[in-house]
Amino acid sequence: MPSNTQLARLLRWEACLNARDVGGYPTRDGGTTRWRALIRSDTLCRLTPAGQAALLDYGVRTVVDLRFPEEVARDPHPFAAQPLQPPPNTRPVLYLHLPVNAGRDPSFDAALAQAFTTAETLDEIYRIELDANVRGLAHIAAAVARAPDGGVVVHCHAGKDRTGIVTALLLSIAGVPDEVIAEDYALSAVNLAGLTQAWLESITQDPEERARLARRTVPRAEVMLATLDYLRARYGGAEPYLLAGGATADDLALLRQRLVDGAA
Repeated sequence: MPSNTQLARLLRWEACLNARDVGGYPTRDGGTTRWRALIRSDTLCRLTPAGQAALLDYGVRTVVDLRFPEEVARDPHPFAAQPLQPPPNTRPVLYLHLPVNAGRDPSFDAALAQAFTTAETLDEIYRIELDANVRGLAHIAAAVARAPDGGVVVHCHAGKDRTGIVTALLLSIAGVPDEVIAEDYALSAVNLAGLTQAWLESITQDPEERARLARRTVPRAEVMLATLDYLRARYGGAEPYLLAGGATADDLALLRQRLVDGAA
């Protein structure tokens, strides 16, 4: 069960199920991640007018949409077509469409599709994601670092996989310990439990098949811990990984300044 502190970070943006602030987390050097700086969420395309107003009131001024182009074509983002207007004397919300696979060699796609199909666990899928999308993920990190003042919300569809990987990379750069990142990641399982159960039941009535699908879809803390272990073993951690993808040292310094209270 999530703690009261974990529950307090959930955001009641009407029609969002998995929106939460990643502020208030400890860093290894004794700092704390800044509230209202980075928010992770499921899709914002269903937000009601009240939900949009709540997003503005929370101080969000940049939206980073991680969905693939075909998803955006099926479900256009309302903030792209008509930027939200915040209170007087503040700027409109900036919408950035930054799919995680941007910059990937299309010739890899068939092999990647096969790898995703045969993967048995979610952390195996995440290893494939990390290896395939270094450039796209580095570009996203740089964009968050250089976003204008105000809160940044990062989202995909459910807000657990692509958003989970991006958030883990950003929190790692901020110096948040792996165990805390994994605990935050696992909150998505709580927020999406009803949808996940309904989806599993719609797919199969076979308990063994449901268990297999759950291993590929349910965000558990140990999945993220294994992913961060892989990131460290193969790339040396989040910093060298993002630098290899094209982010700069200045980008990472700006990320720390944005995300951590009192960062130099």
